[in-house]
Amino acid sequence: MQVPAQFKYIFQYFDQSMWYLYPDFEQRAKAAVESLNLKGNIAAMAYFNELINGQNSEPELLKLCYGAGAQFIIKKDESIINFLKLMRMYMN
Repeated sequence: MQVPAQFKYIFQYFDQSMWYLYPDFEQRAKAAVESLNLKGNIAAMAYFNELINGQNSEPELLKLCYGAGAQFIIKKDESIINFLKLMRMYMN
């Protein structure tokens, strides 16, 4: 699976500074949605639904994010799947 060109900007937003600016997992997800103007974005919501539908494993999603330019650090007690689910929730 590859990130469609129109969504690469989302994953490129995930750099290490984001993890330092927003130490709380939920704050990061909300800040990403707000900063990238994803609230109510029908195309982004559909894409995130596809990502979090249960058919993609944690390693697959990490590979996808890193391949699209993400530079974040996922801590042991965190999950990229949960992070993407939170982002999707904040898009509503």
